[in-house]
Amino acid sequence: FWKVLRHINAYVSNKWPLKFPRAYLNTQGSCTTGTPLIRIQGNIFTIIRRYSFTLRTLVQYFVVLGNSIFLHFRPISNKLKKVVSLQFQMGIKSSIY
Repeated sequence: FWKVLRHINAYVSNKWPLKFPRAYLNTQGSCTTGTPLIRIQGNIFTIIRRYSFTLRTLVQYFVVLGNSIFLHFRPISNKLKKVVSLQFQMGIKSSIY
C-alpha cells in the first residue's frame, strides 16, 4: 500500500507534528452560556484519568469509543459491550441489595 522512503531523516519526518482531535465536555444540560461544549485541556490519558472515575462517565466514554474506533472490528466491539453491560448490571444489582 504505502511506500516508506528510507532516506528521510528524523527532522523532516517530525517537521509536521500530528494533530489530534480536541476533546470537549458536553454540558448541554447545565449550560448557562451560549455554547454547550467546554474544551477539555490535556492529552488523551489525562482526559481518561480525569473523567472515567464514575461508572456513568465510563459507560458514555465506552459508547463513544466503541462507535468510533471499533467500527471496523465488530467482533471485538461486541465482546467488549457484553463485558461492560455485565459489569454495569452487576453494579446495579449490588446497589439494590
